[in-house]
Amino acid sequence: MGLFTSATSLGTVIANTVVPWMINHYSWHASYHLFGAISVVTAVACYVIIRPGPVVNQRATNRDGKRPSAWKTLTTNRDLMLLSLAGFGGFWGTYGFVTWSDALLIKGHGVSSTTAGFIVAIFAGVAVFSKPLIGMLGDKVGSARKPAIVILALFAVILIFFGTLDNVPALLIAAPVLGLVGYGYLPLIVAMIPRLVSSGVTVPPPAPPTPSGRSPALSSLSRSARSSPPPARSWRRSPPSPSDR
Repeated sequence: MGLFTSATSLGTVIANTVVPWMINHYSWHASYHLFGAISVVTAVACYVIIRPGPVVNQRATNRDGKRPSAWKTLTTNRDLMLLSLAGFGGFWGTYGFVTWSDALLIKGHGVSSTTAGFIVAIFAGVAVFSKPLIGMLGDKVGSARKPAIVILALFAVILIFFGTLDNVPALLIAAPVLGLVGYGYLPLIVAMIPRLVSSGVTVPPPAPPTPSGRSPALSSLSRSARSSPPPARSWRRSPPSPSDR
């Protein structure tokens, strides 16, 4: 989970490194157009290439053979609701910082856009390496709950302390420490979800197999090509050849 969730941090690093440069050389519009186009191309590629894997778990059923309501099962799970509340608070702090820190540093402290983007990039860059390490720590300890509580508490304290800083050197020193705890709780929370909710609650019915293991999109294109009617034949009689005369 640590490696999987590192993608969010890496994306933040790239965005906060590229966007200030694009603003100085082009405009705000260019950054939105670039990342929007990349997102669309990636979405289309995933839709065409990626195919679902085999469903391993059986779907949960009641005594009468009916599948229980997934929403009811999830919302009545007290531990899951508390974990969701903790995740909401963590993401509030993390992405609130990522979203507003550039503007607050530029407007509130007179920091240049390049320096502000660099500070946020440091904040997220540390998480690229800290998430897998914290995930390994959770595996070694055998519990993700206690490390997640400690990291979220440290995140709240350090975030408040970061807000009191008013000079660039101090911000540069505090940014990696804040990034360590500002993202570190994520792999632990994600790892706790399967322990609280059985995958049989939300597993959809298995999709029909596709020929040669291809993705459903490619298979549908292949089926449509095979089912298309043949081209209309021309019944106009050709002129006789010299040998037929």
